[in-house]
Amino acid sequence: MPQSQIMSYLLTGKSVDSITGSETKSFSAARDQLAVQGGGFLASQLGRRIGIEEVGVESTVNSAGEANTSLVLGKFLSPRLFVSYGLRLAAIGIGCGLMAAFALGRVMASLLFEVSPVDPAVLAATAAAVVALTTVASLVPAWRVMRVDPTTALRSE
Repeated sequence: MPQSQIMSYLLTGKSVDSITGSETKSFSAARDQLAVQGGGFLASQLGRRIGIEEVGVESTVNSAGEANTSLVLGKFLSPRLFVSYGLRLAAIGIGCGLMAAFALGRVMASLLFEVSPVDPAVLAATAAAVVALTTVASLVPAWRVMRVDPTTALRSE
């Protein structure tokens, strides 16, 4: 038995050939809703596997009676996300800076007075200052984002 026949018997208790116009609309709406729910389940499973927290399928009907279906994807922003991104950039910057310091140390040696071009204390202090400034620079926007109500932010767009 075809799936359309099975669905018709489950929803109306009749075969597809014997349903009326109003039953056809309810049959179509139920079929579409089941398809959306199945798609939503598949999308949420896929989203979980790739690390997206909020995945869903939404279906709306506009004033003309047309059904619109959309895939909704979302990731919750947290202070940890902002800070970890900023610290990753800082680590890359510190690595590039240390390589440049060692590579250009001999060139800069004639310009420095009583300081080695690769002085470990100076390099460590500079790296610590970069990490501290990056942490503060990452925490400020994270703090501001966490204070904003999501519905207010969406309305302003």
